[in-house]
Amino acid sequence: MMSAESGVYIGLNDVGAFIWDLIETPRDLEQIYAIISTEFETTADGCRPEVDMFLAELETRGAISLAP
Repeated sequence: MMSAESGVYIGLNDVGAFIWDLIETPRDLEQIYAIISTEFETTADGCRPEVDMFLAELETRGAISLAP
C-alpha cells in the first residue's frame, strides 16, 4: 500500500490488509476488534494491542487519521 500523503510504501500482511479493508468504512475501534476476533479466532481483548499498534503506525506514516 502506498501512503498518498507521504509517498511511502507500507507493506501489509493478510491481517493488515484485512484491517485496511475494514477501515475503508468508518468504524469505531470496538467494532474493529469484534470483527477481527471473529475472523481470526481470537478475542477482542486478545487482538486489541496489535490492532492499536498497527493503526498507530498507519497514522504515524500519514496513511490514516484516527478520530477520537
